[in-house]
Amino acid sequence: MDEKNLLDLFQIALQPINERLSGIEKRLGTLEHGQQEIEKRLGTLEHGQQEIEKRLDTLEHGQQEVEERLGTLEHGQQEIKNILQLVKEQTACASELQSPIGDVQKQVDDLALDLKILKRAITNQ
Repeated sequence: MDEKNLLDLFQIALQPINERLSGIEKRLGTLEHGQQEIEKRLGTLEHGQQEIEKRLDTLEHGQQEVEERLGTLEHGQQEIKNILQLVKEQTACASELQSPIGDVQKQVDDLALDLKILKRAITNQ
């Protein structure tokens, strides 16, 4: 066999290997493109995660403000309860004082009437 025939046979034998290598190179190109797409999507996800973390921070800050305001409202509510209790106690005391005053007023009115009757009796004699 001469060199040319040997070279042709060698090239024929290498042709399936070259085709396979070409297919592998295409697949590698596709894989590289896929990897780039995945990296882009990961970048987008990371950006989205940062946005979510910012929003969570904002929500946590808002929650702290709401809790502080609720604490203030609870304190105010307790003060109002204390004031209402004081008003109830003072109202009860006032009611207790009002009863004797009413009795005393009636006695004063009765005495005034008695004095009138005595004055008439004295002036009519």
